[in-house]
Amino acid sequence: MPNVVPFDFRRQSKFTRDHVRALQIVHETFARQLSTVLATTLRSVASCTFGKVEQLSYDEYVRSLPNPSYMIILSMNPLPGAALIQFPLPIAFAAIDRLLGGTADSLSPKRPLTEIESNLMRSVIERALRELEYAYETLVRVEAEIVQQEFNPQFAQIAAPSDMALVVSFEIRIGDKRGTSTICIPFATLQPVLETLASQTLFQDQRSYD
Repeated sequence: MPNVVPFDFRRQSKFTRDHVRALQIVHETFARQLSTVLATTLRSVASCTFGKVEQLSYDEYVRSLPNPSYMIILSMNPLPGAALIQFPLPIAFAAIDRLLGGTADSLSPKRPLTEIESNLMRSVIERALRELEYAYETLVRVEAEIVQQEFNPQFAQIAAPSDMALVVSFEIRIGDKRGTSTICIPFATLQPVLETLASQTLFQDQRSYD
């Protein structure tokens, strides 16, 4: 039977349709801004295209990631907890190659980044986080800061395995290299934003009846 998706009744959705739509708009803005950052920083044909928004348990998300991956755990003060940005290794190595004056066309090694390579990628991520802050301004002012870099998804524990999270995917292109990047934000981290969105929706509904 076509287009049938299994449904797990043990997994409770925590994000409403309004929540997902608002967060989709935020991350569409981030994707556009990140395209500019990649193109100007790497001086290459580069882009970031918004993909989709999903609700997954944190365990489902971690299991979906290749090992190794390039992952950045970040804080988003004043929001609680942490979030995670993941890039496939071919994209990370393509960016590093461009930063070092290369063409980004060489085969990517299947290993974690060295300390020097990590520092180079950190400079790109720092610029990207400023654009993430800009994108979130319509919902909440945040200060996104790098907490640590990881390469094994099993070590990137920002939530309990059963906790629900928002997972946003993006298609990244650097030269001829393409890959899917993701942002994962646990429900507990986004909960203050969701409460604000709910209050705004309630206020708008009340005004419509006045």
